[in-house]
This record gives sequence, structure tokens and C-alpha cells, in this order.
Amino acid sequence: MTGSKLFGVAGVNASRELVEALAADPPEGLEPATAVLPAVWARAADELARALERERPELVVCFGQADGRAQIEIERFALNFDAGTDEDGEERRGEIAPGGPLATLVHAARIVLATA
Repeated sequence: MTGSKLFGVAGVNASRELVEALAADPPEGLEPATAVLPAVWARAADELARALERERPELVVCFGQADGRAQIEIERFALNFDAGTDEDGEERRGEIAPGGPLATLVHAARIVLATA
């Protein structure tokens, strides 16, 4: 499970809080491997790849924070678009994978909902 470090104007990153709480007191039968990723595009993917290599998890859940939302939501679509400025000041606005689809349906959302 991953969360993100603090970024933007929010005083707390709920994804980090959630991941740290689950690591400290996991549900019975769950042995979570956790990581808190930087809010920096150039480093987050590398740190996630290293964590996956090290832990070899059966399931990966990446939590994030969307300002203005009061509840947990499962993303149904992966968007091929970045827009914003990360904590290192890198600004992105455009396709992540040029020429790829604008959005991809995330089938795992149905699996998670069905087993919850």
C-alpha cells in the first residue's frame, strides 16, 4: 500500500495517514508492506518500482488524495494526463504516454468492490 507525502496547500495528506495507520495496526490476517512516496513525479515512480521489487506483493493498492473529497473513492479510470506542479517545482501539462489512450478503465476497481 502506498500513500503520498504532503503536497500543495493541504495541512495533512489523508493517504499518508491511512497507510501509516494500517501499517501500525493492520487488520487481522493482513501483512501489509507500505511506502510513503514523494509528491515528486521524477522520484515517485522510481521509489514505487523499488518497493515492488523489494516486497513482491500479491496486491498493490496506491492511495492518493483528491482535495475537496470527504470520502474514499476508487478511481475507475486511469487518465493519461498530468497537470500541475510537484513539490520540486516541476510543472507538467500533457500526456504521460504520448499517443496512448486518453483514459483506461481500471478493472481492479470491480474486484476490490466485490471483495470488500
